[in-house]
Amino acid sequence: MKKILKYAIIILVLIPIVFLTILSIAYNPTYVYRLLVYNVGDVYDYKHFEKRVIETNDSVYYFQKKLDEDYVESLFVDQINKSGCNSFDEWSEKSKTTALIFIRQDTILYEKYFNGFKKDSYFHSMSMAKSFISTLIGFAIQDGLISNINDPITKYIPELKERDIRFEKITIKNLMMMQSGIKYYQGYFPGTLVHLPWHDEAIGYYHPNVRKLLLEVVEIGDEPGKIYQYNNYNTSYLGLIVERATNKNVSEYLEEKLWTQIDTEFDALFCLDSKKSGFELMPSMLVARAIDYAKFGRLFLNNGNWNGKQVIS
Repeated sequence: MKKILKYAIIILVLIPIVFLTILSIAYNPTYVYRLLVYNVGDVYDYKHFEKRVIETNDSVYYFQKKLDEDYVESLFVDQINKSGCNSFDEWSEKSKTTALIFIRQDTILYEKYFNGFKKDSYFHSMSMAKSFISTLIGFAIQDGLISNINDPITKYIPELKERDIRFEKITIKNLMMMQSGIKYYQGYFPGTLVHLPWHDEAIGYYHPNVRKLLLEVVEIGDEPGKIYQYNNYNTSYLGLIVERATNKNVSEYLEEKLWTQIDTEFDALFCLDSKKSGFELMPSMLVARAIDYAKFGRLFLNNGNWNGKQVIS
């Protein structure tokens, strides 16, 4: 009986070791480590990654301020009641809100920070980063470095067609519209929000060489333009196209064309897959202050015009 118990314990220990070893060989040891330690993404993930700094300039635009906090908080009454909370403060804590800024006609009516965050805290963009990457495509078109969004992606990443001729059918627009047809597996351990190790969102988030994944591993599943599927690889390919077209990394181009043009108050960060690879985690790892995200919104509210200067067409 003791021998059986001993062997059972050995087997129970060996199984996860063998499993993790196979995963490390199939993907990467760094990927497996990050997946085990960090797994579900949160607002503090940027602390775990190498980063590039996106510097602002000396000119800062400040919104006017005329606070009407009672009015803004009254807009959340339904959410507060549905959540079972007794106050806005209780709801903001329960909902894990980090910042809330309400701006109307260039005037701040409300600006508060919650759950340990402050005005100068870094706020993880999550998928809002996708809008910044798409904007860089627009800048590259404006600069004459990309012809238009109907270009095949192989015009900028020609080695893809050597691996699979079908990549020639994918356009920049397909990537931007999440209609590329690129394979993207999504799966979780039953009953949890924990990614399975082969979940492509996890792979694209934690792998230390995403550029290599895009060039050598990612595959096509469906004909482009036919099926919508939210797929982070699409945005990563857009970032790679920006790299190729501009001969600059995404952080440099973002700093030059956008961050220094809209009078941001603070520097920003862009997390990298690793120091060695140096590829920005395009879909979600831009990190900035909340008030500067608002300036990005203001740029588009005014059709690309920033205080009389047409920053982007």
